[in-house]
Amino acid sequence: PPVNRIEVEQYRAFCLIALGRMTDAERAVAALVAADPKYAPSTNVASPRVLSLVSEMRARELPAIARRLLDTGREAFQQKDFARAQAELTLLLELLGEDSMKGRPETADLLVLAEGFVTLADARLAEARAAEARAAETRAADASLADAGAGPSAPASAARELLTPPVPIEQDPPPWI
Repeated sequence: PPVNRIEVEQYRAFCLIALGRMTDAERAVAALVAADPKYAPSTNVASPRVLSLVSEMRARELPAIARRLLDTGREAFQQKDFARAQAELTLLLELLGEDSMKGRPETADLLVLAEGFVTLADARLAEARAAEARAAETRAADASLADAGAGPSAPASAARELLTPPVPIEQDPPPWI
């Protein structure tokens, strides 16, 4: 699980730093930051040397992680998994607001894209919740009709599902000015 992975990578990084194997420690910290982009060790747990290494590695890894979060968020949006898209892109917005991402050339573009996708995901989630609420109301109305002895509810709900909204067959375009 991700929680265990973060803990394992943290212990691995601490051990490698203690052993003086800085190249391996950098890889372990990079894996730790990839597992939890918001990771920052507590000053009570880590030495200043560890804190500076983690800070340095986060600054180095965050641009690639931001790009990955945008890609996975966009992919989730395209797959209509709006909750996951919203979570990925909200995390991206949090990372873009950090000091280590300020002043980077790609930050402004990623910020615009992430904000746009979050707005779209929020709208789609609201639409889905509204549709679920309407469906629940319909089921409740059908159940109350059936309980009142108004007959079976299947024909009424089937008629509602078959009903399609009207569409214009012929429409004159507005005049060119």
